[in-house]
Amino acid sequence: LGLSTALHLAKSGVNTVVLEKGEIGGRASGRNGGQFTPGMARWKAQKMLKSLSLNEAQWLWRFSSCEAMELIDELLDSYQIDAEKRSGHLTAAIHPAHIDALVTEHEARVILGEAHSLLLNRHELATHLCSPAYDGAMLDNMGGQINPQKMVNGLARAFYQHGGIIHTHSPVLSLRKVPRGTEVVTAAGAIVARKAIVMAMHTETAELQPAERAMSLSLYSYVSTTWPVTGGIQTLLPTRLPVYDTRLQIDYF
Repeated sequence: LGLSTALHLAKSGVNTVVLEKGEIGGRASGRNGGQFTPGMARWKAQKMLKSLSLNEAQWLWRFSSCEAMELIDELLDSYQIDAEKRSGHLTAAIHPAHIDALVTEHEARVILGEAHSLLLNRHELATHLCSPAYDGAMLDNMGGQINPQKMVNGLARAFYQHGGIIHTHSPVLSLRKVPRGTEVVTAAGAIVARKAIVMAMHTETAELQPAERAMSLSLYSYVSTTWPVTGGIQTLLPTRLPVYDTRLQIDYF
């Protein structure tokens, strides 16, 4: 989020400085599953249709799906970022009753004018996912997977190309309104910026957000690994498509 925001500001001619608490991509930004999928988290196509007018829902879906994916391609192509992008993504149903939700989501996407998804029954899913734990899936050919650390590194290089400045190991200690804008204080010094954008706060930096606008939500992610599997990844994922399931707290791999 921070590097993409900084890159687009710098590309527009704004003198931009990034203050990074640790290393670039040193935490979740560089160590996540690398999956990218259409929509807005739990705001999928069906909810957009229910909550908005048809025109608004179509606009929001295109913005958060087609345009978002096109932006990723544009960044990779424009700045020659080799992020190992692969297309295709599976949403796998862990219970027969969850198939209905996938059918409804697929139908909502069609109404919104998108034709990149396909429903798979248990037999068809076995082509992509060799596990008896799932009862079917939606195959999304718009989404996919990238190497997140390579994407982050590429965004940083692109930001430098547009004259951006990055200070690593520079946690922000405080923000203070001053006549010329916002004074951003670190242990090594301060920067006065006309505008300050705070992204991806951790618990220990929550005080950087003004109290009258404070809103926080704790998110937890866990990583599990196995011993090497005989036959490698093809044993489970013959077509190497990334997967997440239909649990409320999803498993993804």
